[in-house]
Amino acid sequence: MMNRLCRLIPVLVIIMLMPLACSPSPPDVEVQNGPKTREPAELTLWLWPGTGLEELIGQYDRQHDEIQINVVTAQYEHVHENLLNAFAAGYGAPDISLVEISFLETFKAFPGQFYNLADYGAEERQPLFLDWKWNQAVDGGGSMVYGLPTDTGPMVMAYRPDLFAAAGLPADRWEVSAMMTSWNDFLKAGQQIRDRTGTAMVDTINMLYRFRLAQEPEQYYDRDTGGLIVKQSEAVKGAWSLAMKANELNLSADAPTWSIRWGEGIEKGDFAVIFAAAWLLDHIKQTAPGAAGKWDVAFVPEGAGNWGGSFLTLPKQGKHPEEAYKLITWLTAPEQQLRMFNRNNNFPSTPGIYHTESIQNKRDPYFNNAPLGKIFAEAAAEVPMVYEGPRQHQITTIMENAIFKVERGEAEPAQAWQEAMDLIDRTVKTRR
Repeated sequence: MMNRLCRLIPVLVIIMLMPLACSPSPPDVEVQNGPKTREPAELTLWLWPGTGLEELIGQYDRQHDEIQINVVTAQYEHVHENLLNAFAAGYGAPDISLVEISFLETFKAFPGQFYNLADYGAEERQPLFLDWKWNQAVDGGGSMVYGLPTDTGPMVMAYRPDLFAAAGLPADRWEVSAMMTSWNDFLKAGQQIRDRTGTAMVDTINMLYRFRLAQEPEQYYDRDTGGLIVKQSEAVKGAWSLAMKANELNLSADAPTWSIRWGEGIEKGDFAVIFAAAWLLDHIKQTAPGAAGKWDVAFVPEGAGNWGGSFLTLPKQGKHPEEAYKLITWLTAPEQQLRMFNRNNNFPSTPGIYHTESIQNKRDPYFNNAPLGKIFAEAAAEVPMVYEGPRQHQITTIMENAIFKVERGEAEPAQAWQEAMDLIDRTVKTRR
C-alpha cells in the first residue's frame, strides 16, 4: 500500500496546484501493479471515465518491467482544462493525455507543447487508420502529428420497432433505413408517430441539430482560412432549421441525454428514436437495462456523420517520450481497438479489421440482435472529413443551450439564435 501511495503523491500534488475552478474531483488511479524488478520509468496518463482503455493499460504495465504507469482519471472537460492549465504554468502535464476531437484544434494552437509523433515514426502507421480520422490528428501540411487515433463515433439511429409498427410504419431496420432517406422523410414519420400513438419522435431536438450538423464537412469554422463562419454557415442554419421544425411539430420528449428523464424514457418508450454514436449504445444499455430487446438500430437519414472519438497525445512536459510512444502505438493498434469494440462498442478507427468476423458478426441482443458491426463499419467508411475549429466545444455548448431554451418555451427561435450569436462573439473575443 505504501508503494502505491508514493506513486500517487507527485501526480496529485500537481493537479492540486492548478486553479481551483478547473480542478476535477479527486482523481482515481485505475491501474495498480506488483513490484518491478528494477527502477522503472514512470509514465502518467490522463483519461476520463468510460474510455475502455484502463484494462489494456493494466495489461501492458504488467508485461513491461521497464515502466510503471499511473492512470489518473478526471471528468471529460477537466482533463482538457487541466492540460491547458499545465501548459500555461509550465509544469504538471502528464506523459500521455487523451484529447477528444472537439478540443483538438484548441491544442493545435500550442504545437510546441507536444512531441511531434512524426519524429517517432508515426507516419508509418498512417495506413492503419481511416483517412478522415488521421487527418484530424495532423496539422495542415501533415508534418506535425499531434496524436494517434483511438475510437471513432459513427452515427446511427436507435429506434423502437413497436412504436413504428403502432403508427403504421415499417418496423424492420432495413425498411426503416430505406423509408427515411431524407430529413423531411424523418419529420413526416415523426408526425405520424405523434399523431397515431401520442409518442414523441426524439428524446430532444438538440440531438437532431447535432447529428444533422455532423454530416457537414464545414460547420462553425472555414476549413481553408480557419475563420469563424457560424453566422453565415448554411450547414449551421440548416441544422438549426431542422431542429426548430421538429419543435414546431411537437416531436420532442424534452429528455436530455444522460438525464434521469432520458433513462426513464428509454425504459418506457417515451420517444421513438435516439440518435447515437457507437460509444453511446453502451451507455443506453447501462442506463436502461430493462429495455433490452425493445430497441433496434438503423442508418441516419442523408448519410454518415461522426460524434466524438479521441487521440492519445504526448505533452512535452513528459520525461519519457519513447516509452510513452511505444505504449500509445500498442493501445491504438487494430488488435487492441477490436478488443475495446467487443467489450464496450467503442468502434475502431482502423478499417483493416472491419471485414473480420469479430466485427461483421457482432450483434447485440439489447438492440434486437442488430448487426452493429456491419452498420458501424459502413457508416464509419462514409464519414466526411469534418473541420472542427479551436472553439468547437464552447460554440456547440452555446448553440445547444439556445436550442434548449426554445424547446422549453423560454425563448422564441429568432431571439435564441441572436442571443447565441452574441454570446459566441463574446466567447471567441475573450479567449483569443
